[in-house]
Amino acid sequence: MAKTYAGKDIEIGFEMKRCIHARNCFLKLPQVFDRSRRPWVDPDAAPAEEIAAMIRSCPSGALTFKRLDDGLYETPPGVNRMAVLENGPLALAGDLTVDGEPMQRATLCRCGKSQNKPFCDYAHVEDG
Repeated sequence: MAKTYAGKDIEIGFEMKRCIHARNCFLKLPQVFDRSRRPWVDPDAAPAEEIAAMIRSCPSGALTFKRLDDGLYETPPGVNRMAVLENGPLALAGDLTVDGEPMQRATLCRCGKSQNKPFCDYAHVEDG
C-alpha cells in the first residue's frame, strides 16, 4: 500500500516494497526527499514539474505522482523498454501490468532470491 504525501500542486506516492534505493529522489531533490526528516517527503518544497520530472526518473516506480494543478499526469513512454541493470534487476518502463496492477515503471528480480517477487528487493547484494 502506497503512502501518499499531498501538497498544494502535487501528490507524491511512495511504495516501499518496490523501492530499490536508487537514491534518485534524495540526490536530485534533497529539499523534497530528506530521509532524516519526518515526514521524509515535502511536496511543497520544489515546483511540481521539477518533482514530477524527478519521479519519472525513479527506475522502480516506487515513487509516483498525481498533479493537483493543471500539470500533466504521468503517461507511459511511447515504446516499452527493458534494461538489465548491472548486478541488479530488470528495469522496465512502459504500459505495464505486473501482478494485475497497472504501472509505468518496475524493477523485477532476475536472481530468484527476492522475498518480494516479482519485484527486486536487492537480496542479491546480501547474497553476494
